[in-house]
Amino acid sequence: MPRRSSGGRSARPASRRAPAPAPVSQAPAPAQSERSRGIGSMIAEGMAFGGGSAIAHRAVEALMGPRVRTMINNQQNEK
Repeated sequence: MPRRSSGGRSARPASRRAPAPAPVSQAPAPAQSERSRGIGSMIAEGMAFGGGSAIAHRAVEALMGPRVRTMINNQQNEK
């Protein structure tokens, strides 16, 4: 009795190899701590933060209008 044809498919699935693991790279160098930075870079960072804050305030004032503060004097002239 002849064997049945499987239509070109094999009875068991083809074995697939797992992909090769990626090469291990070294960890990045540790970032400088805040203590090791110089005073100059800290001053520059503060100036940049302050400048950015001022620009953001001006942008908000342009959209919302300037801040208006009114002073109410509750004390009458007592003479």
